[in-house]
Amino acid sequence: MEDQVSGDELTSITFSIMGNKFTLRCAKKQENDLKKSIEQVQNISADILRKTPNLSITQAAILTAIESQNRLQSYLGASTPFQREAKSLIRIIKKNLNDSRD
Repeated sequence: MEDQVSGDELTSITFSIMGNKFTLRCAKKQENDLKKSIEQVQNISADILRKTPNLSITQAAILTAIESQNRLQSYLGASTPFQREAKSLIRIIKKNLNDSRD
């Protein structure tokens, strides 16, 4: 009998980060996103260890987590040109509505 997650076929991905081997399972449709995330973490951790080789693995892992979270927060806090335009349009509409009430 096959494992299933919400009707999706599962797949396993094996990878190494900082000399530690991991195998994660995810829904087949999430495989590419997970691989991209793994690659980003591998790149960040490798860069940190390359720049500061005297760090312990634990220190490098903590800095990798902080850097990853920082990048996520920056991405989530940023607005796209579409969002800026939409907010501008909403402000104009609100102003026009307020002006029409007067």
